[in-house]
Amino acid sequence: MQYADSGNLRQFLKNHLEKLNWDDKIKYAYQITEGIKYLHDKDIFHYNLNSKNILIHQEEAKIKLDIANNDSEISFIDPKLLEDDSYEYDKKSDIYSLGVLMWEISSGKPPFADGKVSENLLKNDLIGGHREEPVPDTPDEYLKLYNSCWDSEPNARPSINQVFNKLGKILYAQPKKIHETSELVSLIKDNRLTEIIDKKDLSKEKSGYTILEVTRKKTECLVVLKTIILNEAFIHELKMHKTLNSYLRIVPILGISLDESTNECLLITEYANGGNLRQYLKNQENLTWNNKIKLAYQITEGIKYLHDKDINHQSLYYKNIVIHKKEAKIILDIAKSTKSDYLNDNEMNPYLDPKFLEDDSYEYDKKSDIYSLGVLLWELSGGNPKAHSIDAPIPGTTNEYLNLYKSCCDSESNKRPSISQVFNKLEVMNKNLGAELINLIIEQKLVKLIDRSELTDIEKIDAGHFGIISRAIWKKTNNYVVCKKLNNDESISNKPIEAFLHELKMVRRLDFCQRIIRILGIILDESTKEYLFVMQYADSGNLREYLKNRFSTLSWDDKIKLAYQITDGIKFLQGENILHRDLHSKNIVIHQGEAKIIDLGIAKSIETQTNIHSGVMGMIAYIDPKRLEDYFYEYNDKSDIYSLGILMWELSSGRPPFSDKNISDSLLKTDLIGGRREEPVPDTPYEYLKLYKSCWDLEPNKRPSISQVFSKLVKLGKAMSIQDFQDINDDMQGIKDIQDIQDDNDNDTDAQGKKLLFIIIKII
Repeated sequence: MQYADSGNLRQFLKNHLEKLNWDDKIKYAYQITEGIKYLHDKDIFHYNLNSKNILIHQEEAKIKLDIANNDSEISFIDPKLLEDDSYEYDKKSDIYSLGVLMWEISSGKPPFADGKVSENLLKNDLIGGHREEPVPDTPDEYLKLYNSCWDSEPNARPSINQVFNKLGKILYAQPKKIHETSELVSLIKDNRLTEIIDKKDLSKEKSGYTILEVTRKKTECLVVLKTIILNEAFIHELKMHKTLNSYLRIVPILGISLDESTNECLLITEYANGGNLRQYLKNQENLTWNNKIKLAYQITEGIKYLHDKDINHQSLYYKNIVIHKKEAKIILDIAKSTKSDYLNDNEMNPYLDPKFLEDDSYEYDKKSDIYSLGVLLWELSGGNPKAHSIDAPIPGTTNEYLNLYKSCCDSESNKRPSISQVFNKLEVMNKNLGAELINLIIEQKLVKLIDRSELTDIEKIDAGHFGIISRAIWKKTNNYVVCKKLNNDESISNKPIEAFLHELKMVRRLDFCQRIIRILGIILDESTKEYLFVMQYADSGNLREYLKNRFSTLSWDDKIKLAYQITDGIKFLQGENILHRDLHSKNIVIHQGEAKIIDLGIAKSIETQTNIHSGVMGMIAYIDPKRLEDYFYEYNDKSDIYSLGILMWELSSGRPPFSDKNISDSLLKTDLIGGRREEPVPDTPYEYLKLYKSCWDLEPNKRPSISQVFSKLVKLGKAMSIQDFQDINDDMQGIKDIQDIQDDNDNDTDAQGKKLLFIIIKII
């Protein structure tokens, strides 16, 4: 275990309390909260937070995970647990303990340390709501915060994000000291908050006063730069928003860059090709109500994601909503951190909660975001804060939409709806637009329209990235089929119709491949306005389940046959210029002993570069490390080859990669980028091992093509005398023979033609 030079927090406070000012105390509370936030973000509870399990090393608080010691101190235990043995420990129980820790930091002594009350009486007092008395001169905001943490009612306690954000605001409301830029950059690097990008890696395109659009040379992609002040408040905001970067409705922060010539710091974010909301509405004058409701839904979806994590945006206005490829995304305005930042932005004032404007002590909350959202919804309908009053409806606005944005902008914050209520209303409006799509599907005969009454015995069997999976019997064939209900984040109505039609057309191109699970039809449920894909059923489930249940019965012949079948499917996809993009053992199913590929939900056609599900990356161990390392790395055929290599290893071992290691996704990501891979399984055939290792090579250009993998597996199958391989033609050998003929007969055109014809006939 790591050594702590100042012992635990209790010892530290006993020895150093007189030297600590309030800034020091709040700093330690902030650091402890940051550690708990890290755990809670990963859905881990501490279970035993007290001042003996907080260590101080080089003036930094660190949390000790007290795995070996079950002894708890009663004054730190959630009273709900003291009162009811059946009460389940949860995150709010950790929050209670944090509140007691914050009090101990303020006082310098353990709670109820005078020992005047027996443990049994103290237990009853705590259940009844008894708490320690505040220390004189405790800052009011700090006192209010720890009081809310140790509230008797768990649902009245704040979340860890709310505590962390509040402590950050208290701590960094005013700059405490001037830090060297290099010191702050080191802090960003050490905490892996974002990438530090060399200014030389950026080439200037066009500029404004504070925003630049440039090309990042490494990826040849446009990015946006914004000048920021690099200080502790900014670093707090980076910590606060670190976990939000991968969500499809949030504009990702790609890094920061230092301009040494001007000593400026630049925030680098993803570029949006449609500009901000107002620019987009101005340039797209012919937007239909369908388009506007989709944008409203997408904006609300992004805010809901934040509110579900107890994070307020605090800066929602047209400049912080951008449109990229017809999809709305939210910019996290982390450069703003104080109330004056918001009030000094005149363009933002019409979007600010009136309560926030009229009362200096009013705290911005979720209902303040709802007010801003109401103004944005009104602007989407055609309103302009510079030219119109929000009280005057724009002609053509539906009553349902009008009532929704007006309720959001109610002057009384407690009368405004929650984000879930707004989301649900827009979802209903959004689903009602589905008839447009169904008509197009029928007109273009893309897929059969199946009536829900044709299905019986429907039962849920799984849930994937993009939908809920059920099994049913189709009366027409009296056989099992699989039904996939599309999730809200993949809702047909929430995607551009042309993109969804493209996906259906792409799947139709694969109808005749035995290695791809076919879509048999689509169902529209009139009562719920939900869509279900009806697909072929696989009798042995997905590959992961299959290996778990039957691995001990599989020979190397069986494993190599499955690897060949998966490769054959990928080969067919790449022959149609389609990348799968999400290959893992849950997206391979086994039917009658044969492997088939499923879930082309984020598949991309190289011909159109249409990415239906931007931002979704799949299971981390199967993802090309180049993509993990660089958000802008263009997924390509060698990325699917990497995933295939991992699948081949999984076939050899019978388990998912790194499933026996207790390692977080963030650490695994770093390890994979650094070249870490799974260990070979003993007795793996050498040629098979060599092949999958070449597939997962760190350098994409060293990975084989899908045809090369296919050819090597065929050769291996034949060399091992596996029956199924004896009649398979080796495409690569045919190509090699053709190349040899071309090399040997450059001067004999007639002979070359005859031999080429012979080889082509042989392949056919």
